[in-house]
Amino acid sequence: MELEKWINKDTISYFARTNEMTLTGPVRGVVLEFPGLGGGSCMGGENAVGPYVGAYGLRCARENILLAYVFTGPWSWMNDSAVRIADAVVKAIWDKYHLPDDTPLISTGGSMGGCGALLYARYACRTPDACAANGPACDAMDIYKAHPDFARTLINAVAHYPCSFEEAMDSISPLKQMDKMPRIPYYIVHTGMDDIIPREKHSDLLAAGLRERGHEVTYRVVPDRGHCDLPPEDWNHMVRWVIDEVRILRGE
Repeated sequence: MELEKWINKDTISYFARTNEMTLTGPVRGVVLEFPGLGGGSCMGGENAVGPYVGAYGLRCARENILLAYVFTGPWSWMNDSAVRIADAVVKAIWDKYHLPDDTPLISTGGSMGGCGALLYARYACRTPDACAANGPACDAMDIYKAHPDFARTLINAVAHYPCSFEEAMDSISPLKQMDKMPRIPYYIVHTGMDDIIPREKHSDLLAAGLRERGHEVTYRVVPDRGHCDLPPEDWNHMVRWVIDEVRILRGE
């Protein structure tokens, strides 16, 4: 299927919610936000057609950074279909705004979206220049076994894969893809009281593993908070990091 025929510069709003209407000048960078499980987001995105007017979108807009909440699906876990949709949205953005190839691209998200942000860095046609993830699921098989509520969503994501279930789970697990992750800056934050995606089995291992492989990793643990529940200071720190990365990438 040629997705570019359907996902293009004229139809971006069908496949991503953006902050385009609040930009005041030319696009200086592009930030992608991927959905959490169920289509919601701990960062502010909404799984519905319309403008992105939440705090994250407005913060990016002040820097003339286009933020796109990509509709990759509420149970997608950045599977092969989600990657193809995101690739098509990115190409459509570059086409619509006539962006130079060196325009910064940053992949972000929380929970399943954090997993998606990391995996999109791994699989994207246009490799993101940086990645920020809040409370990411890093081991698909672990959460499949630990939380029955996740089972149907993970099966849904990979049921069409021709390989074994174990191989499919590895393909959507950042922990299993560390050897193939691109050398870009990573920002990972995880709450200390997360009982849904415990940091000890996910972000702790990922941050350590990426560092062992020579990657640049900023890792923050936020105590006394549940799953992806960042207090304003830590949320602002993550957003500032994303914006600062755009500036750094632009040589500013």
